[in-house]
Amino acid sequence: MTGTGSYHDGPSFFFRGDTIYSYGQHFPIARHVTGTRGRAAVLFTTRDYSKTTSKHKGEVRGAIPGRFEWLGNNQFRVTGTEVFFVSDPTAAPLSLLAEYWPAQIEQAKAAIAQPRIRQATRATRTQELLNLIERANTFAEFFGSRKRFKAPASIDPVALRAKLIEAARVRDIRRAALRAKYSAEYDARNEARRIEQSRTDAENIAAWLAGENVSARSYNWPTLLRVQGEDVQTTKGAIFPIEHARLALAMVRRTIATGEAYVRNGHTIHLGPYALDSIAVDGTVTAGCHVIEPAEIERFGAILDATQA
Repeated sequence: MTGTGSYHDGPSFFFRGDTIYSYGQHFPIARHVTGTRGRAAVLFTTRDYSKTTSKHKGEVRGAIPGRFEWLGNNQFRVTGTEVFFVSDPTAAPLSLLAEYWPAQIEQAKAAIAQPRIRQATRATRTQELLNLIERANTFAEFFGSRKRFKAPASIDPVALRAKLIEAARVRDIRRAALRAKYSAEYDARNEARRIEQSRTDAENIAAWLAGENVSARSYNWPTLLRVQGEDVQTTKGAIFPIEHARLALAMVRRTIATGEAYVRNGHTIHLGPYALDSIAVDGTVTAGCHVIEPAEIERFGAILDATQA
């Protein structure tokens, strides 16, 4: 994030000096600061104002190089850039040490002291308090202050670490159980839908083969054939003369009998405006996007034989 002088990105998002604002100077998002020994940092607000301001904050945060690590209590650690999250980025650092940081620490202590919270939650909040104290002391050191904040003597870091590890273990077990539960429910719903769809398809296919005006689900149905007057119709909507179907059927039977596959090469077997592309030795027929399985060829061939007789 860089900014000097006056920069405007429309009337609602602009730099003024070392500070970037959203919707006017009443809402500073972040400010460039310099600590002791000339070290640079960014003060970033923890406040919110509107959806657009939240968007502006996200854009500013994305312009800060480094990886953000959530520490709790509105605090982040950023690798690569020193960033301090405070309520008012334009406030004097010493005033923040006197007011903002102590208030945040006391608020974190109060959250831990609440009587009816789970042990895992208390352990997490305790770790967030330690993180907050660490950031406050880093802030004080950065600006050359001797002020330091101390963790309550009642906190045992070793015991706290053990509680956090146990809480993470329990959380992982619970999450795994929930994932397994939801996965099983998801699979069961999918299987029920599949069974229902198969039943519906079977009924519709039977109706379609019987000559009813049923919309074929070409992406879900196999390629099937039926006689419609003097024509043959497929489930993909192709229509061609029945006599062409008889000639193609004879070619299929010859291919199966001789064991020599047919591939269109110079000689074309017409199916109305379409052409037969290939016949496999098992009787599978391919014509454009149509792939007709041997069982369907055999079923429909019997129909053609009966109508010819």
